[in-house]
Amino acid sequence: MPSKDVRTDDTDLIELVAEHHMLADNTLVEAAGLSRDQWCRLLRNDIWVQVVPGHFRHRATPLTWEMGVQAGNGWLGKRAALYGHTAVAWWGLDGCARHDVEFLVPRSRRHLPPWLTLHTTQQWSKGDVLVHNGIRTASATRAIIDMARTSTPRALEAAIDSAVRMRLTSVPTL
Repeated sequence: MPSKDVRTDDTDLIELVAEHHMLADNTLVEAAGLSRDQWCRLLRNDIWVQVVPGHFRHRATPLTWEMGVQAGNGWLGKRAALYGHTAVAWWGLDGCARHDVEFLVPRSRRHLPPWLTLHTTQQWSKGDVLVHNGIRTASATRAIIDMARTSTPRALEAAIDSAVRMRLTSVPTL
């Protein structure tokens, strides 16, 4: 039986990530009491897998769309927001499946490595980015406009109808 100082049991970390969208970061690793060597061993042995820089999931935990949204939000921080189809899905509008995770960042941040699908903008107004369910996301109006570039007419119509029905936008605003 290994001594306690070389233990690589990540049970405490698994319990902690259950309350954090199944994602671990350095703060949770420390809170679980894992040493740097223990954490590095878990990473090296592919027990924990990087989702984006600084955010990890246990290899037994499937990567979900929601996990991608949470990880991307945590990594990109306050200077990013959900974009297009992802924002439409996060708002819960019809016409958009949850598959890819896309973010909008200021043009000055276009140098970021492509861990996620990133779109850039020269500017956004205060009303373009809102916080919805704890995540910075494009407003429903901006998300629908962005979605229009790559969407089918039927999906776009469904998104518009549900956004108007939910009073997140209006036809004149669009």
